Amino acid sequence: MNKNNSDKAKVCCKSCGAIFENTLPMCPYCKSTNVVGSEIEYMNKLENIKENVEVLQDVHVEEGKKELKKQSKKVALIIMMPIIIIVCLFLLYNLFDFISNNSYDSKNNKSEKEKIEELLWEQETFPKLNELYEKEEYSEIVNLVRKYEEEGLPIEEWEHYEFASVLELLKYIDTDVYQKEITLTKTDYEDLLWFYIDIEKTRLSQNEEDHIQPLKKELLDIINQKIKVTEDDISYLKSLSFDELDKEIRKMSEGSKK
Repeated sequence: MNKNNSDKAKVCCKSCGAIFENTLPMCPYCKSTNVVGSEIEYMNKLENIKENVEVLQDVHVEEGKKELKKQSKKVALIIMMPIIIIVCLFLLYNLFDFISNNSYDSKNNKSEKEKIEELLWEQETFPKLNELYEKEEYSEIVNLVRKYEEEGLPIEEWEHYEFASVLELLKYIDTDVYQKEITLTKTDYEDLLWFYIDIEKTRLSQNEEDHIQPLKKELLDIINQKIKVTEDDISYLKSLSFDELDKEIRKMSEGSKK
């Protein structure tokens, strides 16, 4: 009841004598200040400010939580990135290693039974080849090596395989190029020089070198018909990698043009 009375209380303006509600901050007629009404208005505004501040505090706290959560994610990502990179590199390395191990040597793709069969074949065949080698029956060796290569047998594991391969190539050049007097192109001469240098790089025993020397001389004579090659040129070409060798042989071939 007191509250209702205070809400409806009237006040008399000290300036103009007008009567108005005491909650108004000033006289509605002469605009003179009403102390009681001004105090009420002040307290109301203060209460509103307090409520707004509380709301702003709640907003800032919520925004702070969101920002903290956002920054935490960034920090976590920064910390995790090196770990992720290391794990990815590790997986890539193992994948590459797996692929390499499975493609480097075709024997890895063979079953244990196939490996055993090849080993037994080597134990049976290599002594026979060695016997032919001791007897210097090289033509027979070349024929057998070619046959085993065509059958996909592991003849390359034989200790004298490189000699047999070189001899096979030289005999082919002798019979199919030199004796038949086939007309060779510029590229053919370049290929023959490449083969000659490859043969020079092959490690052979002194006895093997002596045996193929006439055939090597014959090959060099064929090459010199188109590309003039000295002993110094051969020594230089032997020192080059295969990529460098290709380029240098082409240069020498162009320089030999008349």
